[in-house]
Amino acid sequence: MAAFTTSSTLDYLKPNKLDTTLAYAAPERLRSFITKPKVEQDAYSFGMILYVILSGSRPYKHSCYESAFIESIVRGERPDEKAINELRATLNETNQRILDVLQAMMRKCWAQNPSVRSKMVQVRDELLSLLEQQRPEDVLAEITQMMQSMSLSTPKKEEQQYLPLDKFLTKEERFIRG
Repeated sequence: MAAFTTSSTLDYLKPNKLDTTLAYAAPERLRSFITKPKVEQDAYSFGMILYVILSGSRPYKHSCYESAFIESIVRGERPDEKAINELRATLNETNQRILDVLQAMMRKCWAQNPSVRSKMVQVRDELLSLLEQQRPEDVLAEITQMMQSMSLSTPKKEEQQYLPLDKFLTKEERFIRG
């Protein structure tokens, strides 16, 4: 009887970085790509996504070498928050408080120790709480202002284009309808 080994079994045992985006990967994942993904790693990744949203830039964009980049994350280094602090200076008092909450959330999510990281349920609850503190008209005004600054406009009702229903039909249904 032949030993039970297949290429898929061997591939699973090999370190495979292709299923991991390095800049968003938790330190424990970077230490060993063989470790199974865990929910704590999701929180770390969310912290990095929050960094991108708040700073407007990719984490570790100045890193030249993959090995040095990985070592710095494993050592506990995190992206520079200078751009977030610059953003703070442009915000009103209410938005500065929101930014403070989001920045604290980001730091807690990307904690070095996985057991200290926020749980995603906690993150969700904090985000919902932030949303509930906002007045809908203020949010709408900010979105409108942002869209105008980006030279975007919301289409008027009569200008909105809808996809024809045929796009969602199967090939057979489209053929029957002509």
